[in-house]
Amino acid sequence: MNKLILNFLLLSLSISCGSGLKLKPLSNLEGNVTPDGVKISQVRKAILRGGASKGWMVKKTKKKNEYMATISVRKHRVDVLIPYSRKSFSINYKDSENMNYNDKKKLIHRNYFRWVVNLRKEITKELLLISANAK
Repeated sequence: MNKLILNFLLLSLSISCGSGLKLKPLSNLEGNVTPDGVKISQVRKAILRGGASKGWMVKKTKKKNEYMATISVRKHRVDVLIPYSRKSFSINYKDSENMNYNDKKKLIHRNYFRWVVNLRKEITKELLLISANAK
């Protein structure tokens, strides 16, 4: 009987520890600098192209110089806001579904970071291509 209880406790502990490893502290990707000399219209184009290339649906919000991007992967969904200017852009968490977001602890599923970092990389890549072609 004691061995059964011990095995149950160990199993419970391993399950709870394993699920905790999938959560990471939420942080926004703010102040991503754009190349010198790009126009605001080129930043818009880079956000649209970069998002589309990674499967994000990007649409304009009611705010000036801001997009909302959404990605859906299997049963997961993430929404981010992308405010931008001629000099920089940011990627800020807005909402999610099935990402185990904990508002009190500001934790979210680890895949969130891979998705938003890849989005930032693609936007930056598009900005660099635009900048290189303008010279």
